[in-house]
Amino acid sequence: MGVVNPDNKEDPKVQELAKNGLAAFPIPAEVLAVQAAGIDWYDIQFISPAARIMSNEELASTLKFLAVIGEAGAISQDFVDVIDPDGTAEKLKALTATDSIVTRSMQARKEIRESRAKMQMEMARVEADAKMAAAEQARGQAAAARSGAVRNLSEIGV
Repeated sequence: MGVVNPDNKEDPKVQELAKNGLAAFPIPAEVLAVQAAGIDWYDIQFISPAARIMSNEELASTLKFLAVIGEAGAISQDFVDVIDPDGTAEKLKALTATDSIVTRSMQARKEIRESRAKMQMEMARVEADAKMAAAEQARGQAAAARSGAVRNLSEIGV
């Protein structure tokens, strides 16, 4: 079993291992660093027939829940607000025994979402500018039409 300091004979884990005739070994610094950063660096998968059946049942239940929530979302957006996209993706990844290499890191997801939000804000700004320009053009056309009508009326002596 790995411990932070296998030479520390006062460590209860080291003592327990020694009592059972097992040797303690140091956890590599790289592993400690990713653990401290909260990075998903390993995944234990049970592949017995019973475990596969249970995973398939849980997957079916999860997909059914998502379908029901999606349909209920047509009634009220509050239903859709219940779903955590990242948590759902992680759950589906686990239930389908998908390799971690398939999914993006949290940092990459954050960058993509920030980029998308900036693009949406820019598109909203462009759309608002276009509406303002159309309103100004309509206002100008209305003013021109009024001045033309006044001029026409004055020409016929009204």
